[in-house]
Amino acid sequence: HQLMPWVIISLTITQMFFLILTNYVTNPFKPTEADFVVVNGNGLNPLLQNITMAIHPPTLYLGYVGFSVPFAFAISALVNRDTSPLWIQSIRRWVLVAWLFLSMGIILGGWWAYQELGWGGYWAWDPVENASFMPWLTGTAFLHSIIIQEKKNMLRIWNAILIMLTFALTIFGTFLTRSGVMSSVHSFTESPLGPIFLAFVAIIVTVCAILIFHSLPKLKSNKHIESLTSRESGFLFNNVVFVTMCFAVFWGTIFPVISEAVRGTKITVGPPFFNQVNVPIGLLLLMLTGVGPLLAWRRTSRSNFIKYFSIPIGLALIAAIVFLLSGFRGYVVISLMLSVFVVVAIVTEFKRGVQVRMNRFGESSFVAFRTMVRKNRSRYGGYFVHLGIVLMFI
Repeated sequence: HQLMPWVIISLTITQMFFLILTNYVTNPFKPTEADFVVVNGNGLNPLLQNITMAIHPPTLYLGYVGFSVPFAFAISALVNRDTSPLWIQSIRRWVLVAWLFLSMGIILGGWWAYQELGWGGYWAWDPVENASFMPWLTGTAFLHSIIIQEKKNMLRIWNAILIMLTFALTIFGTFLTRSGVMSSVHSFTESPLGPIFLAFVAIIVTVCAILIFHSLPKLKSNKHIESLTSRESGFLFNNVVFVTMCFAVFWGTIFPVISEAVRGTKITVGPPFFNQVNVPIGLLLLMLTGVGPLLAWRRTSRSNFIKYFSIPIGLALIAAIVFLLSGFRGYVVISLMLSVFVVVAIVTEFKRGVQVRMNRFGESSFVAFRTMVRKNRSRYGGYFVHLGIVLMFI
């Protein structure tokens, strides 16, 4: 496998960086320098005495660390100028596992914050919460666009940029947590780690930019998106929305630091900014969750468009009227209406697949469903995840 030498080099450099930090910069085994004698420790802060708090950090870090493997493969592919989908196929499981742990880590953290009422809600837009959310957004975009590279050999530059952004953001997230730059409920105190992490992020971004720039002629795909109503364009829109949301969160998170550096006063950005910007973007994402599966590859004909979209749209509009009569208003109605649209769209996709198998092979509905999911796990697994996202919106 010609990719492996550079994969191992990239992973070794990353590991060396962290080993140098733990051995020479902040040794975790160094005795505490205190001017009093602690006979018996006070134990954990009561807020941290929670089962989810025992699972949340390692789960989150498995997600962070997991993304270093796809990143190493991307570096190797660029160094070897290998534009085949080989590196994508090699990392598919790694991406899925890293994404799964990152998602679980974020949800467990939210659950803990909600139970302990430290912030009074699932999402307080705390800088350290955002630190894990940003790589999740770009990682999710990457997870979608590798499907296009595998099936159509398109979006190659986009994929290289996305995985490199994801890895850089995991390091940046660690920087936010450990540097003490942000005033956050759960960042650590000031430590000498900040500048070192920032330098490492700068090196990663520079090296990636140089590699992508050098490989541009080979990375450019000769295939183009043929129609706005194709599944390819659905994936691309979805990715643009993810990256836009990531930029909005990134900007809101680092703005206090920039304002302090430029004007000398720290302007804090609170939840109202994030909610104002991200709620509409989130609802657009929710809509695309339902639209994507209904679109055909290359082009969706007008008759198919009407055939596939009329029932989900019709039921969503009826649901909207019911919600309005029930006294819901504003974004709540839009969110619930889109949730109905997505659920109906996904259920009709399952129904269509099962019906095809029943007609062709004479299988019972249960056998047809089981075989269909088993034979096309990535597609139908994705639909199950979409249903999970709908539940979260509700």
